[in-house]
This record gives sequence, C-alpha cells and structure tokens, in this order.
Amino acid sequence: MTLNLNLLPVLLAVYETGHVGQAAARLKMSQPGVSTALARARKALNDPLFVRTAGGMEATARLRNVVDPIRSVLSTIDKKIAAAPTFAPADYRGEFCVAMSDVGEATYLAALLHSFARNVPHATLRSVSSSPSDLAKSMEDATVDLAIGYFPDFKSTEFYQTVIDTYTFACIMRRGHPIKSDTVTLDEFKKYGHAVPQSRSRSHEVFEQYLKAKRIERHVTLRTEHFLSIPMIVANTDLLAIVPLGLPDNVSIGLPQAIMQANNIRVAKTTFALPKIATKMHWHRSMHRDPRNQWLRRTIIDDLRSVRRGLSRAVDDVRI
Repeated sequence: MTLNLNLLPVLLAVYETGHVGQAAARLKMSQPGVSTALARARKALNDPLFVRTAGGMEATARLRNVVDPIRSVLSTIDKKIAAAPTFAPADYRGEFCVAMSDVGEATYLAALLHSFARNVPHATLRSVSSSPSDLAKSMEDATVDLAIGYFPDFKSTEFYQTVIDTYTFACIMRRGHPIKSDTVTLDEFKKYGHAVPQSRSRSHEVFEQYLKAKRIERHVTLRTEHFLSIPMIVANTDLLAIVPLGLPDNVSIGLPQAIMQANNIRVAKTTFALPKIATKMHWHRSMHRDPRNQWLRRTIIDDLRSVRRGLSRAVDDVRI
C-alpha cells in the first residue's frame, strides 16, 4: 500500500504532541479522523508507528528514523508548492523576452528600458520578431513572455489579450513638399511616388489589403527592407511614405520624433479614410497568473500610457 502524503501531517502532529486528542486539535480534525489516518499509515508502512504508554503515544524506532524526512517533505510542500508564488523585481536577475515589431521597438522600447533600469536593474530585456506560428509556439513554451502589436492570428482561447493602443495611418513628407496642405487628397496620393518599407508587420498587410479592396493604385518608387532609412529618403525627395498614426493624439508612432524633426519631416492625414488597427498585448493562458508575467504586463501597460502622454506633449509642432 502506498503512503498518502496527507498522512504525514497526522504522523508529525501525533509525534510532537504525544496525544491523539491534541494532534486532532492542532490539525482541526476529529479524534476518530486522526485514529483512522493512523491506521492507514500503519498499514502502508507495515509498522505500529506508536505504542501507548502512561505518558501518551510513544513513537516506534521506525517512525523516529523518518521524522526528519517527514518534516523536510512538509516544509518543502509549504514553501515551494503550497505557498503563493511571488516576484521580487529588485532581486530578479533573469531575462524577459517580448515580441515586438520594428515600429514597436522604435516607439516603446526606450521607455520600457527606463522602467527596467528603475525596477529590475539586474534583468535583461530581449526583443524578438518571428512568424506567427513560431511566435505562438514560443509563447506556449514560455520562451517568449508577451507579444505586443497587431497579431490577428492569435484567435485561439489559449491566449489572453488586451488593447493597449489604437492607430491608423498617415503620410509623411518633407517640409517644402509640393503638397502644401495638411491633408493629402486621393489624387495627390496617386500622383506622387511612394517609399515603401518591406516590413513583416501584419499592419503593413492590412494597409496593402485596404488599397487592393478600394482599388487604389499608388506609384511605388522605392521598396526597402530598412524602415528607419525612410525619413532620410523622404526628406530629400518628393516621395511620400505611410506611417502609423496614433489615436487620438495624431502623433506618428512609426518613427521617433527626434528623427522626424531632424529630417524636417511633417505628417499629413489623407482626405480619404484609412483603416484603424488596435495594438494588443498577448500572453499565453499558462502565464496568466504567473507573478513575473503579471508584473511585466502591468509595467508595460503603465509605460505605454506614459509614452503616449509624452508623445502628445512633446510634438506639438508636428500635430495635424
């Protein structure tokens, strides 16, 4: 017969009190319940375990030899298994891994690093990008903690999500561009050449699908894999480029504002409606109650709100 772990507290309580009644009171059990547990333990270990004496219940040699291991097992269960898990940011020396797009990195990563410097000074932050299927697997096996961005493939109930931002799209162009207005008409959108980043971002797919559905043809002059080269190209040509535009602030979230200002670039909305996209934070259900993952989610949400407020205050000169 296998010894049930539930019998260990009973054996220890009777051993330490020397009385079935006192053991029952300590364990908040009835005396018959304690006696029944003792009977099961005796059968499992094939030993009487206790003998009655004038002073109470005296442990047998067999039980005296295993009391310390019993205490160790119960202590491990209390401290490592039964105890609620905790997370101490200041003491953490591991790595956090977050999946982000290049746009997400340019917009949010610096603020997150500042937060890490304050709260988890010994931790490492890693930002990765991968295909939807690989990312889902990485989140399932906890090699990636969170995904931030537009991930329409995460429809499974295996993932939780929350909206952290909403954006649409707008044009950027050099100051002094032949388009003088703060809005770009459909004819102007078609007339001028476009610099297009070849991004793996799913939001880029949304924009391309929108153009196809609306039968809007634009003249693509340049395709490049390097998103951050777009400002320099736009600043020195009459090309237009499409970037994400934060809502409701009307602030470009695709490019750092220092780059926008240094290259003398302005933002212009279109007179025709462009699609809106929700940026979401996703995490696997197995990590939903994990204190470390919960801390990371709270921190990111707080930091992104701070970023949005900061962008809104700092770029009045590029507001629409």
